[in-house]
Amino acid sequence: MKGWTMDTRADSRVFKRVRLTLPAMCETTDRNNQKIAFGCWTRDVGVGGACVVLKKDLDFQVGQRIDLSVEFSKDAQPVKTGSKICWLGREPSPENRQVLGVELEGATLPLNYERWLEMLGQHLLRPV
Repeated sequence: MKGWTMDTRADSRVFKRVRLTLPAMCETTDRNNQKIAFGCWTRDVGVGGACVVLKKDLDFQVGQRIDLSVEFSKDAQPVKTGSKICWLGREPSPENRQVLGVELEGATLPLNYERWLEMLGQHLLRPV
């Protein structure tokens, strides 16, 4: 696809995702090893990852590690999990915002990954 940098693994989408827009924050380090935090929101979420839309463009690379905190509920602490950027792209909209496909690395933080699954389940089971 034009404008997308994809991970070359054959299983680039292991888990299905659902459209779910939630406020989020990310933290990472830049090329000068300086910590940066930035606001974003999810476009879709799944068991193994999410697509996040950035509020402003930043310089990222596929494979870069980021900490993703998603606010699944106003009544609960955000769920924070380690993640890896699997692809970079642009939103197909007039705003043309930068988007990141991230893969959760929840195995390193089992309690956070368990909370991720629990909150995702609550959103999927919520009556419409």
